[in-house]
Amino acid sequence: MMNQKEIKKGLVSVIMPTYNHGHFIGEAIESVLNQTYKYLELIIIDNYSKDNTENIIHYFGDSRIKYIKFHNQGIIGASRNVGIRMASGEYIAFLDSDDFWLPEKLEKQVSFLETNNDYFLIYSKCYTMIGAEIQNTLPRDTEMKSGYTFKHLFMSNNFILTLTVMIRNTNKNDNLYLFNEANDLIAIEDYDLWLKIAKNKKIGYINTPLAVYRIHDNNLSKQLIPYLKRHMKILLKYRTDIDSFTLIKKFLYVVIYIAYHAFKKIIRSFKTY
Repeated sequence: MMNQKEIKKGLVSVIMPTYNHGHFIGEAIESVLNQTYKYLELIIIDNYSKDNTENIIHYFGDSRIKYIKFHNQGIIGASRNVGIRMASGEYIAFLDSDDFWLPEKLEKQVSFLETNNDYFLIYSKCYTMIGAEIQNTLPRDTEMKSGYTFKHLFMSNNFILTLTVMIRNTNKNDNLYLFNEANDLIAIEDYDLWLKIAKNKKIGYINTPLAVYRIHDNNLSKQLIPYLKRHMKILLKYRTDIDSFTLIKKFLYVVIYIAYHAFKKIIRSFKTY
């Protein structure tokens, strides 16, 4: 049996996977290092970027940054898992290298977990950004829930955005709270992990935006047919944890969601014809 690594009380381990994000990663790193909560380590897992990503990372010269290279074979969850296994912090937070945080993100979430010992995960709202323009906030107020949220989360389109999440780092060698690295769950591996946690852990939220999520053409979550297939995998995986009526409702919800967005694409194509 492997020995557990020492977990440093109060430390936040920030996990940042990256690949060819030289034009974004500087802002992402700055948003971590400029947090009002200073006791942190930033673990950057680089999928062997071919641009200037590495140079930008080294430019910061901050001892809190740990930089490693790792071939993730196109599976971002694998990179995050490398970071989780390296993490020394009592808390773990996630930030992709094309997104960024607002300054009080970590401070507010650490404060919540320190005063709510029965909660395992805390998330928040975030702003969305297209180009240089802030668009709106996610998730909607009606989606956000706190406490034991498994059924509500299962019925949703995943209202927990990874860049807003902080979890407790309770067991270094327990893979219960690692991301699934299966190819057929790419772009939905975060949803799978939140459901796994929600089955027996309490989840809390902060009803204010603490991060900024960039939307651009290559966001994996915008590819509709693969998205449908992956959601079907989630339905099958958790079918024994939910009642039949809710399972059918979820199936219909996913089909309607895909049909709606496919219809919007068709309408846009006619407008540009």
